[in-house]
Amino acid sequence: MLNDCRCKQILETVIAHFDLTAEDVLGRRRRAHEVLARQVAMYLLKLEGGTEAAIGKFFDRDHSTVHHAVHSIARKVMRDTELRDALIEIDALLCD
Repeated sequence: MLNDCRCKQILETVIAHFDLTAEDVLGRRRRAHEVLARQVAMYLLKLEGGTEAAIGKFFDRDHSTVHHAVHSIARKVMRDTELRDALIEIDALLCD
């Protein structure tokens, strides 16, 4: 189960990596760069053991949006080395 502190830590790390603001990632805009960062954050929170419902609540989204985001990133990471490297970098920062 994720706690609020860990959610915020992951969000802040993703925001810093993608050079965005919290409003960009938590907001409703659909700019590609913002959507990717949002989906990466959701993916990492899911890997941390968060439920789709809990992650959705944190982002003010439906659980089905989280489900889509997690599966989208899982597919993209298989073929996108830049995204894979970004996830490795973010994960390394979270482990420090």
